[in-house]
Amino acid sequence: MALYRRFDDTGLGVTEIVADHRQAMERAEHERAAVRLRALEAQSSAGNDPQVRITTWERLHALSLPRTPEHTLVKVIATQTHLTLDQVHLEQQRRASLVAK
Repeated sequence: MALYRRFDDTGLGVTEIVADHRQAMERAEHERAAVRLRALEAQSSAGNDPQVRITTWERLHALSLPRTPEHTLVKVIATQTHLTLDQVHLEQQRRASLVAK
């Protein structure tokens, strides 16, 4: 009497399950890439005001707008959002005034 039975996985369609999972992962990756591309476009879109552009930049980079106008990232944010330094400084001032209230 055998204590074990040979397991036959061909009836379970394991190869189909793996292929389906791979396809689902590829679809999810394509969707994430499309969402990121839309966000990158939104961060520099002339149709969005500076507040939206900077907030989008912050979300994409997982960083906050620096509080000091001289911070190195201020120039980077201005460049990547297609804003002037003055526009970024105005957003810094706007946020500082909200905190002060």
